[in-house]
Amino acid sequence: MQNKRTRELKLLIVMLLGLVLLSGCQLAREDGEVTNNDDRLIGVFITINEHPGSAIGLNYGERLYATPVVRERIEEAGTIHEETQYAFEGLSGVPFFLVEHTGDYGSSIGFTSDEAITERHMAIDSSDGAEKITIEGTIYVALQGEEAVTQLPETGNSRLPTPQKIFYINPVYKDASGKIYTVDGQGIASNHTAEGSSFSKTLEETTTIRENNQSKTSGFAVKVSITTILPPEHIVVLYMDKDSRPLARKEYSPGKLPTALAPEAGTEFIIVESHKRSIEGKSVITRELYDRQNETISTFYAREDGLCCKQITELHWPSGY
Repeated sequence: MQNKRTRELKLLIVMLLGLVLLSGCQLAREDGEVTNNDDRLIGVFITINEHPGSAIGLNYGERLYATPVVRERIEEAGTIHEETQYAFEGLSGVPFFLVEHTGDYGSSIGFTSDEAITERHMAIDSSDGAEKITIEGTIYVALQGEEAVTQLPETGNSRLPTPQKIFYINPVYKDASGKIYTVDGQGIASNHTAEGSSFSKTLEETTTIRENNQSKTSGFAVKVSITTILPPEHIVVLYMDKDSRPLARKEYSPGKLPTALAPEAGTEFIIVESHKRSIEGKSVITRELYDRQNETISTFYAREDGLCCKQITELHWPSGY
């Protein structure tokens, strides 16, 4: 009788364990190891010249949680909407991660980002049955002579490149409770001395969720490119007629272009000149051409932290010709 009860008890335990395993959810990392960690990679937080932990007195690798901040967004029609963004208190940096926004029109996924992140892009690939989300963005950093080169005292005239900045690409996660945090990531030194030099860093994560004896794989990747440019000193907009003759010339300080421009009557195309200075102190001009197929123009301006942001200006072409 005792042995029969013992066998029944063992069978009941096995059945209960089976139910727990069938109803539970486990994650498998890319290396095949199973873990119950529900944290998900959602993007990065980029700091310059300092790990986020050391910047505010945390131990290396210690979690720094983000604080939700509710901001008002005013649309063109004057309608005011509230949306939640996230900030890491006491820490300066460039956020670039995805969060779920809940607003007047329901829930949606959007970026928590900074104006220094340009050319943002999000792609969702489910072609092989496994969903993968990829986000990409570019940071432009100002290339300046006094930061890019230094004089060697033993020769008096040789020039040696020196690192401008170290960019720490710190991963951002969302835990099972919905809280968002970042931890210290790897640093990359920018020591380029030529405009257009670029490097990138990609973080990826693949997880497998097992439910009811079925596996579902999902992936996430974030790619950040960092490109050096010469910051403009001033910007010239030239309105050209069909015979390539200038109709008008207007000059602007970087970042001070109007939100919209109305080309002069008879304008066939526009030339936008960015007047810069090389690290040797020589004048450099880069030109971009825009015609009636273009609805906007883009120009750069430098921030105090040495990052360059894009300003987008709408083009309101005259009708009737």
